[in-house]
Amino acid sequence: MLLRGGYADFGDTEGKIRESDSITYSEYASGNYDYNYKINIDAKTKMLGISLTSDITKKFYTGIRAGSHLWETEYEEKENYIWNYKRVDFEGRVVSSFSDSISDSDKDENDGSDLYYGVFIGWNYNNWSVSLAHTIFEMDERRPSLSSLGLTYNF
Repeated sequence: MLLRGGYADFGDTEGKIRESDSITYSEYASGNYDYNYKINIDAKTKMLGISLTSDITKKFYTGIRAGSHLWETEYEEKENYIWNYKRVDFEGRVVSSFSDSISDSDKDENDGSDLYYGVFIGWNYNNWSVSLAHTIFEMDERRPSLSSLGLTYNF
């Protein structure tokens, strides 16, 4: 059994949605719209937990880990919606037109504490050890995960 502590920076994640379309209401009325959405999320965590492992002095070893982590996220959302509408007469001349747009943005921070858990495997050769680990972090309704490959020299 090992006591583990650590810090993980999940980095910045960006998501985008862009949508455009034209709409024909009748042969005398039409419109179009353009929608843009963007979100940036930055997440970090500090963790403390335990690992249970098979004998790490053997050629192969496996283990599980679990604990609690204190996480914090920052996010920024931007949304923009533009639409145009026009009416034409029977000769195709524009009789009336209308354009408008709506923009919104939001910025917030969130933090909390939840569980994390994972598994790992390793292989020892002479004084070297190679390990592969996968850990899942509970964060409200999200579940970011982290996979890592480690190389250790034991002396």
